[in-house]
Amino acid sequence: MLSLSCVFIQIIVATLGASYQALPSKYQTLVLGFNDTKGSIIPFDKAEKADEFVKGSREDSAAEKCHQTFDAATSWRDDLFFIKDTRYWRVHDHQVYDGIEMSAFWQNFPNISRVDAAFPQPNSGSIVFISGASYWTYTGPYAAEPPPRPTSDFGVHQNDTIRAAYYWEGNTRIYLIGTNQYWSINLDLKPVPGYPKDLNTIGGLPRQLDAAFGKGEEVYFLEGQKAWRLNLDKLEVDADDVINVASRWLGCPKIETSTTHSSVIENTTSSCRGLVGSAIDAITSLIFCAILVFSTYV
Repeated sequence: MLSLSCVFIQIIVATLGASYQALPSKYQTLVLGFNDTKGSIIPFDKAEKADEFVKGSREDSAAEKCHQTFDAATSWRDDLFFIKDTRYWRVHDHQVYDGIEMSAFWQNFPNISRVDAAFPQPNSGSIVFISGASYWTYTGPYAAEPPPRPTSDFGVHQNDTIRAAYYWEGNTRIYLIGTNQYWSINLDLKPVPGYPKDLNTIGGLPRQLDAAFGKGEEVYFLEGQKAWRLNLDKLEVDADDVINVASRWLGCPKIETSTTHSSVIENTTSSCRGLVGSAIDAITSLIFCAILVFSTYV
């Protein structure tokens, strides 16, 4: 009966958009599947399946990804994440999990409208999210330190905006891309001497850069629905090797893509739930709450 209660708790949390942190610790452990409270790896599928159960069919989100532009992207723990506003598409072992709310996995996710950049911190197994002049560090689903921290920790001026970030395994450094310059920090998130540098030193960088990520020894830059690989020997983007993000990584049909950088980013907005759908969600939540209370005391 307790395991059944756990399922209902999980569904209710995802439906109401509440934080797992608000639950009693015994239910946090049951819902999230942890064996300890020190930030062990959480099975993503628990949060994602609860989110999917509440929202119903993922067909709309699956179709959306094939025409989506992204605000941020990163690799973390062997998975790829593409982020739009406060939702993520996760690529794990060639399987794509579509349009999951960030708060379904990361507890107490900040009340922000979008993530500007993200990158992994391999020495601690953490992931860092940047929005505006602030950043948040998470170890597993838990914030690793009192958030938020200012991006000035990285040597970034408060008036500068970070548009993208990536980790490169070749020299174990993290790079932060701004409007006209870029910075480098080490795995302890400390500034590397000699930075910032002029962005023009990276040849062929897309003008309307949306995101970047490192995957193994390779680095990719995203603009709109396209991506280009960085030639690390020449420190310039391989303009002739244009990649369609959706067909390369998100399992969409192959699309012919021009090699030129687009100057205008297509802005796609997420479809909103109708009033009827919201009412059904609210009623469903009340029913599950009632079942939860009944199953807890029976």
